[in-house]
Amino acid sequence: MKNWEDLLEGKPVVIIEDGELAWSKLNNSNMTEFEFFMELRLRGVEQLGQVRLAILETNGQISVYFFEDDKVKPGLLILPSDCTQRYKVVPESADYACIRCSEIIHMNAGEKTIMSALCKSRMDEGKSG
Repeated sequence: MKNWEDLLEGKPVVIIEDGELAWSKLNNSNMTEFEFFMELRLRGVEQLGQVRLAILETNGQISVYFFEDDKVKPGLLILPSDCTQRYKVVPESADYACIRCSEIIHMNAGEKTIMSALCKSRMDEGKSG
């Protein structure tokens, strides 16, 4: 059973850990992904692989803890599309973030969709259903 303080004030929620976004926790918060990404950009985040830990505090503020520069990982780019170069075809073999769920996946040069296997299967199910 939750204590009264948790019921009244809520608890801080870890939204990003080791560059991985917990979509379900973000979706259960009172903040949209657009608001969340804006708050991260205001703190200097360009892509989620820079973030060691991001906590949505009970007052709605976000605490962000960064990886050291030499520990930054690949991650979902959160800059507006007009600020970055977007690809329809993977330019070089490397690790990329899925455009839907942010999972880091290895892609080979020439592949056309930067999407995890799970997201691809969900899209295929939607097309056939």
